[in-house]
Amino acid sequence: MKNVLAGLWLILMSFSLTAAPRSSEWKKVDEAVSKGLPKTAITNLESIIQGALRDKAYAEATRAIGKKIALEGTIQGNKPEEKIIQLEAEIAKAPKEMVPVLDTLLAHWYWHYFQQNKWRFMQRTATGAQPGKDFTTWDLPRLFAEIDRQFQKALAAEKFLKNAPVSAWDDLLQKGTLPDSLRPTLYDFIAHEALEFYTSGEQAASKEEEAFELSAEDPILDSAEKFIAWQPRSAGETNSSSLRAIRLYQELLRFHQGDPPPQLAFADVDLERLTWGWNAAYGDSKSRRYKAALEEFVSGRNPAAMALLDADAARDREYVSDTIEEDDILSDMNRDEDNEDIVSDTKRDEAIVSDTKAVPDDIVSDTKADDADYNPATHSLGKLCPRQHDYRGSGQSVLRLSNRHCRACDREKFHERKQAKRQTQRA
Repeated sequence: MKNVLAGLWLILMSFSLTAAPRSSEWKKVDEAVSKGLPKTAITNLESIIQGALRDKAYAEATRAIGKKIALEGTIQGNKPEEKIIQLEAEIAKAPKEMVPVLDTLLAHWYWHYFQQNKWRFMQRTATGAQPGKDFTTWDLPRLFAEIDRQFQKALAAEKFLKNAPVSAWDDLLQKGTLPDSLRPTLYDFIAHEALEFYTSGEQAASKEEEAFELSAEDPILDSAEKFIAWQPRSAGETNSSSLRAIRLYQELLRFHQGDPPPQLAFADVDLERLTWGWNAAYGDSKSRRYKAALEEFVSGRNPAAMALLDADAARDREYVSDTIEEDDILSDMNRDEDNEDIVSDTKRDEAIVSDTKAVPDDIVSDTKADDADYNPATHSLGKLCPRQHDYRGSGQSVLRLSNRHCRACDREKFHERKQAKRQTQRA
């Protein structure tokens, strides 16, 4: 959290020099998981962790640790508290270069637990009693406070993170469709991960009565310069989610204010805070002020804005072409009831695919978890499939009544076929 490593470039070199020798070990992990052999996969992961730590391949080591804990959680019955305890133990002994990312992963795991148990938290009421260590019994404000604490702990390593290129963590992060120039450092990546939490709609459920409220007349919809200079004040709480978001947007803009043209990272953050401000602020003037702010954003004084909009347009064009290609693939499938949820899930996945780098799903959520509701008229619970798609910790998979195939396996195989077709066309 901490100081920039003097030998940072040596570390970056180690990623490219050491990733290849362990590719065969990763292949063994994937094969073991696909065969339903989590213990074998864990054994292989332990070897990868030792080698990666020895070579200072911290991104690879982080991914291996996260996957190992997720697999161990599957064996233990997907008990979220066990995963949290194990990750906290790994953080305590991890090299300082890995700690901010592991803290971010821990925040993700708490957040994922809330997402999967949202209905429980909405039924709980806050109490004045001192919460215990078992986070599964916490109320919503206590859980969100812990997620906030983990993100703040990660961001406290500001100096190191701002000097760490996000490309150095390619062995961990899933690549998005947009270039790294929009989120060039590890600080950008973690800050935006935190912003997803602070700006989420669920924050409203945990607000205190005198929480900070964002007005359309506030500088949130002013120029970047006025927004950066703004010092929001609250008579009540000082660490509300809205205040956290404002301060993070301000810090990101300050960080990239001096970037050389075309300042894509600056423009990306500026557009994002305007959009969030329009969604979060109250007042009759917000639409008018938002429109004026957008007009200024795309004015001739900001060439980076136009470049960013061009990137968005290119992404939209890619989405349209992918949709057309998807229709071609789907025409080869039987359009019966059993394929309906594959089609709908595919289109939903395409719509929410991350444009920028993200933590892989297999270490954020329970390994191969399948948590979506199912229709008893077309599906039933059955034996856990070879790919370990565990339905809500039941130790069983959701199977189609028509063919007894695992629902989640069918979806994965569909995406794998589509990806293979794309790669063939590009070649």
